[in-house]
Amino acid sequence: MNFNSLILSVSAMFNNPDILTDGLTLTYSLPEKKHRQLHEEIYFLRFGAEKQPELTEEFELAIGNIVLKFIKQIEI
Repeated sequence: MNFNSLILSVSAMFNNPDILTDGLTLTYSLPEKKHRQLHEEIYFLRFGAEKQPELTEEFELAIGNIVLKFIKQIEI
């Protein structure tokens, strides 16, 4: 999963009139490595590479009226 694949998925939802997107929140639970990579990719796209990202256990991204929530999986 990367930012471009997320854009493709969200675009498909927007373009499908059968999917109600108003107020839609999608939650992704990702393994630690994928979670970190995606968090860094989105952070650098948003703020540039000059700043170091403050990585968290959860983060959200709003694309249009769809909210994407990302949660780091807890390993047992």
